[in-house]
Amino acid sequence: MIRPEDDSATNAAEALYATPSSIVGVFVADPDARSLVESRLVGMGHQIYSSFPDSTDTDFAIRNGFDLLIVDEQKASSIGEQIRPGSGATVPILLLLPHDVAAAEWLDAGFDEILRLPLNESELTSYLSVHLQLRMFDRT
Repeated sequence: MIRPEDDSATNAAEALYATPSSIVGVFVADPDARSLVESRLVGMGHQIYSSFPDSTDTDFAIRNGFDLLIVDEQKASSIGEQIRPGSGATVPILLLLPHDVAAAEWLDAGFDEILRLPLNESELTSYLSVHLQLRMFDRT
């Protein structure tokens, strides 16, 4: 379920954190959450990719210049070993979790940020903007 937000707050956040077009992998099973994430990214001028080879998710993202991955708990379970500290993974990964799921084990496993479901549109926009801006600074 998605909470509707005031468009003026979302537009202000987009303007404040405007970044050049980035490539973002979105792997979220929930159709409402996926739709909101994808619409925010498109509205911010970013490219979306939603199909990876199953066995080499993070390697594929790194080789193809992805700037950010957004995954749900199911996808996170399948890529957990690939992103453990010391694994060499360099693409930031945002994980969408229900409020009743503990975040500590996921953060300890190497995920960069936890976003709680249902998503709040203005918070989502801010998280995306900040992480993509940081990624642009890392590349310079």
